[in-house]
Amino acid sequence: MNPRRKSQRHNGHGISRRPSSSTTRCRFRSVSQLVAAISLALLDNKTHLLHTAQAYVTSGLPAHTHRAFLRQLTDDICATDPGTLMPQECQNASMLMSAWASAPSKLNLSSGVNGKARALAVEGLLKRMIDERRAGNVGAIARTEDYNAVMKSWAMSGERRAAAIRVEQILMNMQEMYASGDKDVQPNLESFEIAIEAWSKATDEPNALSRAQQILDWMTKLYLSS
Repeated sequence: MNPRRKSQRHNGHGISRRPSSSTTRCRFRSVSQLVAAISLALLDNKTHLLHTAQAYVTSGLPAHTHRAFLRQLTDDICATDPGTLMPQECQNASMLMSAWASAPSKLNLSSGVNGKARALAVEGLLKRMIDERRAGNVGAIARTEDYNAVMKSWAMSGERRAAAIRVEQILMNMQEMYASGDKDVQPNLESFEIAIEAWSKATDEPNALSRAQQILDWMTKLYLSS
């Protein structure tokens, strides 16, 4: 039995079994193909690879099928014990965060249950990477773009004020970690733009405009002091 998995899957007969190595390798390839397809589909239409990417994005499969695919790949990574991720799995975790955050609108991930589920899934992947690094895996590095993916997912979740507060918390944590010496998580322009956008969507917060202005003022102050 593989000790790396916290939980086992069951087949139709109720017998516990773990995924075969060939299944795992297939999922590794699937992550790369999915992220490449989604990312390329968002590129400028002058890119000659756009049509190849759209073959997946516009495949006609139901939105719930795409969501289930991302969910399964995410669960496979998050179900492992800290300190056991292989280099490919660390890379896939980052690509999955990007895939979730950049998923096209047809996946219906921008509101309601699906919106919150996406944000929690991306944040779960980020937490898994952080736990992996704390367990001694030097190859598990959470970078600025990974934190941005989490913030972007919350900003688009439809959770309004709650989402904006969470985004601001993550941004503040990034800046604190960067100030403490973690150069991999320095907030960039996109980080602040996401936070400002999150407050612009917080229609249930009377002071949303002033909160957004505070983020802008903070960004300006950091820029001028650098």
